[in-house]
Amino acid sequence: MNFRSFVKSALQITTLTVAGLGLLTPAQAQTAAPAKAVKKPVAKAAAAPAPSAEAPPASKANTLGAGTSGGPLLTREELRACLKQEESIRGRLKDVESERNTIESAKQALAADQSAVRAERVQIDAMKKPIEELNARFAAFGVRVASFTAKVTEFNASKSTGNTVERLRTELTSEKAALDAEQKVLEADKATLSGSGQTLITAYNAKAGALDERVVALNQRSNVWNEGAQNLEDERKVWVKACSDRRYREDDETAIRNGK
Repeated sequence: MNFRSFVKSALQITTLTVAGLGLLTPAQAQTAAPAKAVKKPVAKAAAAPAPSAEAPPASKANTLGAGTSGGPLLTREELRACLKQEESIRGRLKDVESERNTIESAKQALAADQSAVRAERVQIDAMKKPIEELNARFAAFGVRVASFTAKVTEFNASKSTGNTVERLRTELTSEKAALDAEQKVLEADKATLSGSGQTLITAYNAKAGALDERVVALNQRSNVWNEGAQNLEDERKVWVKACSDRRYREDDETAIRNGK
């Protein structure tokens, strides 16, 4: 029987041999001792016939594993079921290992993509300072606009005439032109910052959202794998107790593998 290593445990297989029945040694022909003198001679006792052939040796007993239970030998049908279950577990073990490798590869790819997205987040965070500076400029501009509006209101309400009025009108006109020019600069800076920033933020949010979905899916897949792997290990332990630790007749295994 071939040695087997099964599932997670390396089960050292010890081939046990049941002691034979002991070959019969041909009896030597026995000659009866001469009888004491009597009137009639006593016939010699017949020699014991020698066996015509040696008794057949008992079938060897093998194991699927350690064979340490010391219990009764597996019947042929029990052995058949054990061999079938062993094949099934081995096949599913390959599937479990393949899925584990697939999950590990997906995990590594996910980690690499997360690292790339974190690098993009650094770029977005770097935009925080210029945005804050632009907001401060808009706030200051708002104060100037409010001041200008108050001056215009006061000018319109004034009953003054002559050179003073014209001087104030000229000053207000000049200030309005300056405010209009500053507003154009602010709007241009806002457009530039918003355009590049929005592009980065939109791309980042899309990638981050997709990564979140992949994380959830991978966690679910890992949970399914863990449950399946644990179930397979539980079944293996039952198999070890019911099959690996039991002996069986080698002739039964030969018969099973020959389709009997």
